[in-house]
This record gives sequence, structure tokens and C-alpha cells, in this order.
Amino acid sequence: MSLFAAFDAERPAVPRVSVDPAFLIRDAEPRDVDALAALSAARNGRPLDRAREGMRRRLDFENALLLVATIGDAFLGYAGAQVLEPPPQPDGSATPSGWYLTGLVVAPAHRRRGVGAGLTSARMERLASHDVFAFMSDANRASIVLHENLGFARVLDHFAYPGVSFTGGSGSLYRLAHRGGDAKMA
Repeated sequence: MSLFAAFDAERPAVPRVSVDPAFLIRDAEPRDVDALAALSAARNGRPLDRAREGMRRRLDFENALLLVATIGDAFLGYAGAQVLEPPPQPDGSATPSGWYLTGLVVAPAHRRRGVGAGLTSARMERLASHDVFAFMSDANRASIVLHENLGFARVLDHFAYPGVSFTGGSGSLYRLAHRGGDAKMA
């Protein structure tokens, strides 16, 4: 299984194979841990028990958000955001502290059907009164185009974050300026 959605530069980013009907996006709850851990384990190739521990911890993070996309009892994907204070970059340059989108995982059968865009848009709505940052692998063209189509702009090439390795070796930092509105997250 590929880590990233298939991407064809010749195919427009907006049209999809089909849009999943009436999926629901909501806050993750403790009862979701097993389903989210299964998605995480499949995506990241890690043992299920380790993924389950990671999901439990994510639900306990302060200044964090974890959303899920479902249709009935089926989990299509999840996405997070949290306040991070990145250390200086290897070249000594500063990296902004603030809200970061932290992971977008969509089950392979539901990729390129609006689930990732829905989860990302929902995070943006919740964080509308904040600048929002996202970092991603430069090899993940589907994610880059998704974020750029939603208004994110690349602000730093060769981005580094402790404990994060990028498929293909390099990643970039993107920023979306606050859009006003009332914050639902502090």
C-alpha cells in the first residue's frame, strides 16, 4: 500500500473518482481508539498495540484537536491539529510556534473522494482565528495540491522537525493566515 494517494499531475485536483456520500466529520472520542489505531497501523506499518497507545495519547493532548470521518460505523479517516513549538531549523532559522495540522490519514478505499479535503476544511474552520501551519513530504503531491487549493502557501523548504522523517527525504512548511471568525479552540 502506498503511503500517499495516487496523484496524476495531468488530472485536475478538484474532480474525484466519486465523492463518498454523506460522511460525517466529528471530534474523535475514546470509543474510536481501536478503529483509529487500525487505520494508523495500516498506514504507518506499526504494530496495532503501539498504534492504539499513540491514539490514546493523542486524545489526551492539551491544545489539540483530533477529528474523524465516518459513514455509519465505518471509519474513513482522521486528522489532527495541535499547538507546537518547533525548535530552530538546522540552519538556525526560527520556525513559528502555533497551530499545526498533524496528520491526515484516509483509508485507501476512500482516497481522492473528498474525505481529506473535508477533514482539512473542518480543521481550518475550527482554527479560523489562528494562523495554521502544515508540514508535509515534498513527495506527497496529493497533499500539497490539496493544501494549496485550500489557501496554504509554502513558507519554508527543507523543513525539519525532531522525530519526523519525510518520505523522499525532504519536507516543506506551509502556512494559512487566520481568516477571522470566532475561535472554537483556544
